[in-house]
Amino acid sequence: MKRTLVLLATAAMASLSLAQPTVGGIDATGLRLRLGAVYPLEGATRKITGNMLAIGLDFPVRSLAKTGEAYLSADWYGKSGSGAKGNIFPVLYNQRINVDKDPEATQRTYIMVGAGIAHIDVKKAKTAYAMRFALGKELSDTVFAEGGLLWTTDGGGVKGNAFGFFLGYRF
Repeated sequence: MKRTLVLLATAAMASLSLAQPTVGGIDATGLRLRLGAVYPLEGATRKITGNMLAIGLDFPVRSLAKTGEAYLSADWYGKSGSGAKGNIFPVLYNQRINVDKDPEATQRTYIMVGAGIAHIDVKKAKTAYAMRFALGKELSDTVFAEGGLLWTTDGGGVKGNAFGFFLGYRF
């Protein structure tokens, strides 16, 4: 478990060092770091994990829609950094859609919908399908806040369904 976290952190740092202003027409400066708190909605999960800490990285990718932005997100929801049972690792493709009527607004409100997988390591490790629904607000050019719901299928006898609140920074 600790090796996985170290590998993810190393990959994230390597992506920062390799980032160029544009890569294939994608603005690589949109990397986002999120820190937050997560409340598991499933009783079986909450019994083992309690409230969880969270850290996430969002990497800009090419959008499938004509409007909005797209991100590949990799998160860790965990009860502690010890590597013990009680971790959820969602990896999702997210489409962000601005809801403000003014396209030039600097502090935009947005919704985000994502789909992908989540590795659930609560009772026994298993990978499940996952979806994410979030509402966010840009507080400045670089700081944002998000509240979101993660939904997963069954992963080893528990589900990773959870509500989280994040404060983030966009590079």
